[in-house]
Amino acid sequence: MASETLTAWHNIVRTRDPRGLAELLDDNIVFHSPVVHTPQIGKTITTMYLTAALRVFGNESFRYVRE
Repeated sequence: MASETLTAWHNIVRTRDPRGLAELLDDNIVFHSPVVHTPQIGKTITTMYLTAALRVFGNESFRYVRE
């Protein structure tokens, strides 16, 4: 299960298509952002943060090689 989840996450990042997040994220997810120093609670806000990150970091000028 974990490897399927990681594969799905890598596909979302590679394609910069956040539509797959709905299946990966639990409704009660708690997202700990390195920018906003309080926990962000819930699927909606987490999806917003991750979608924004895909746009900001998912371009030709940014390359991150670690997980």
